[in-house]
Amino acid sequence: MANADLYPVSQIEDQLLQSNVETLIDLAPLFYNNTGSEITYAVSSNTDPAVCSISFNGDVMSVTGGSSIGQTGIEITASAGTGKATLAFFVEVYDPTLVETVSEGFESGWLPDGWTLKTGTTGAGFVQSANSHSGSFSAAHMDNTGIQNDWLVTPKFLVEDGAKLVFWQKGLYTSYYDSHNIGWSTDGNRFTTLVADLPTSDQWEKVYIDLSSQAGKEIFLGFNYKGDYADVWLIDDVQVLSPSTGIEESFTADGVKLFQNYPNPFNPSTSISFSLDRTSEIRLTVLNSKGEFVSELYSGNLNSGTHSYEFNAQDLNSGIYFYSLEYNGKKLVNKMLLIK
Repeated sequence: MANADLYPVSQIEDQLLQSNVETLIDLAPLFYNNTGSEITYAVSSNTDPAVCSISFNGDVMSVTGGSSIGQTGIEITASAGTGKATLAFFVEVYDPTLVETVSEGFESGWLPDGWTLKTGTTGAGFVQSANSHSGSFSAAHMDNTGIQNDWLVTPKFLVEDGAKLVFWQKGLYTSYYDSHNIGWSTDGNRFTTLVADLPTSDQWEKVYIDLSSQAGKEIFLGFNYKGDYADVWLIDDVQVLSPSTGIEESFTADGVKLFQNYPNPFNPSTSISFSLDRTSEIRLTVLNSKGEFVSELYSGNLNSGTHSYEFNAQDLNSGIYFYSLEYNGKKLVNKMLLIK
């Protein structure tokens, strides 16, 4: 609890980090301290320590992305004399080497190719909705009268070791919440519960679900709405992210790699990463579907290691774009999808 001699004067911005990458945050300007004592810091809460680790060196906080992608809530406590004050923020960690096994934003006609519905309700079950996280549409289960047990089912896919289901969700009329579940099936008919009673709020939130328990299996995933006259469940930007097989990743034998952008599809910003095995003169550009120049993200000399640059397409139309890495007289190209 803050007091008159120690209290926060600014907030810590939420952090988006690449896995196994560190960022440093100076905490000194964030607190007013009139206690006469130096501030010491401690982590009072980390909802998922596998996502990131926190350490302190004086007033500098180190936030390091873990090997597990996901989101975690962090709360730190500052102490000086008899005073205590807290600050909270979120950290999301991504891995640019992961590729999309499943990707659906529900922007095409209903149902998307390969997706199926299993409806046991007096209403319409899952439908396309204009209440979306990105783009124009999402999938939604509406509040219908009567007993409901409805499924929205993905195409069948092979679960790689380390794969995760990632999607955005939102609830309406959550005071009437019954049951939102995630299940898996090998035949698309008989489902085993993976996550039961998934909580929702009236704000869009990102959900991460580990699929490692099904590694090596070809499965369907199902979004299951079960209950009586109940709330609305909105689902958007569904992805299954898996460790790279090399198919979605452009690379050469000399050790230079151009990773798939993340997120993909994206709106309006995405991160483009690549790794160099030696100091090189590089140029990173974005092209449209006709191969015409759109933007230069970087041009110059870079040391060996992994580098990331943000691309903002706020003023561009939806569609396929390409990003090109030129180095040492060679070129690597990958494609990405902007959906508004």
